[in-house]
Amino acid sequence: MMHFVSGGAASGKSEYAEILIVKEHSRLVEDVPLLYLATLDASSGGDTLQRIEKHRAMRSGKGFRTVELVFDRGSFFLRFADTGEQESFDAFFARALSRGEFYDVLLEDTGNLVSNVLFAEDSPTEATADAVTEKLLMSFIDNLSKVSRLLVVVHNEITHEPLQEEPLMLSYCKILGRIAAHAVSRADSATQVIAGIPVSLK
Repeated sequence: MMHFVSGGAASGKSEYAEILIVKEHSRLVEDVPLLYLATLDASSGGDTLQRIEKHRAMRSGKGFRTVELVFDRGSFFLRFADTGEQESFDAFFARALSRGEFYDVLLEDTGNLVSNVLFAEDSPTEATADAVTEKLLMSFIDNLSKVSRLLVVVHNEITHEPLQEEPLMLSYCKILGRIAAHAVSRADSATQVIAGIPVSLK
């Protein structure tokens, strides 16, 4: 089952998404690992570290195993925060699929996910960036859903904010919108959180 949760900055979307997956996880009889897939890059600067600490505090004691999603050399890697171990997402996906292993996963969030790929040092050339990035991200979400009993995708809405007339930023907004549409089309439910109030969209 897949849930899509969207909202602007400080809308309460993250808290709602955590409550949603923890509730569903505890309701289901069969126990499977509960993963928090973190996309925020600690080296991004600004208030990044404060935001990371805020999210860690929010999910503390809820049973999450934190996994950092890293994009490097054109591929996704999973870095397990508790052990420091790292493996490619492709290897993780293939093993889970072959063994019939499933996970409950909170993916936080699409905005950072797109940014990590689009602004990577080895990102595709400008002429092909949009198509290649979209295909890569859509494939990642699709494969993640195949090994997830529950998947909650958190989406950061930025298109209602003033946009800079800069080509790469416009590409980012376009890709983010298409990734959201792709995820919603596959989700069992979609919810927009406005000032802490969830509004059902699907």
